Amino acid sequence: MQQLNAVPIREPYIDQILEGTKVVEFRTKSTNIRGTIGLIRTGSKTVVGTCEIVDVVDNGELYEWVLANVRRLKKPVPYHHRPGAVTWVKLDEDTSAKVLAAPYLEVLPNVAEEDSEELADEEDSGDEDGEDEDDGDGSPEDRVPGEWSRPRQLAGLFRAAGMAVPERLSTPRFQALLRALREAGLEACLSDDLSREALREDALSPGVRAKVRLRVAAAGG
Repeated sequence: MQQLNAVPIREPYIDQILEGTKVVEFRTKSTNIRGTIGLIRTGSKTVVGTCEIVDVVDNGELYEWVLANVRRLKKPVPYHHRPGAVTWVKLDEDTSAKVLAAPYLEVLPNVAEEDSEELADEEDSGDEDGEDEDDGDGSPEDRVPGEWSRPRQLAGLFRAAGMAVPERLSTPRFQALLRALREAGLEACLSDDLSREALREDALSPGVRAKVRLRVAAAGG
């Protein structure tokens, strides 16, 4: 049977991860662990959620563990903290099975529903393309599927989604932003893509200086 690795995280950072507003865990050491892990609230002796480690980025000072697919358990699962366990706790098979089978509240990736209008209407004060603004206020209700917005800077979208603006945009972090947009009912395309093809959630990072256009995603899209 599968044995989960779990990581203890103290408050308030564990809550930020469970709320979907923190997608990077900063650590002094790297890790080779990838995939699903347990999330432990430090001092509680319980597993409170799960997530996936999808990448580790060395920013020159710290290691950024990039997190995705966060799930908050409806009811925390008790576990036995082995003596000497600091960075990682190896959950036993029984506890691992309980964590993986436990009901959970799926966390929207870094954006709440009420943020969708802000994402769609994020103002780009540094826009250099000189394009006219869209008619209406830019909210999802005033747009129709297929109508692309003017170019938006990625930095503004990260801020609107409650995410830190990265100095270097890794592919996992860009994909996290695309998932946030999708959960908010929006999709994006690169502003210089003449085909205006919507970006897939597995798209590669275009770099932090890239600009995108937004539109309301078609129903069932």
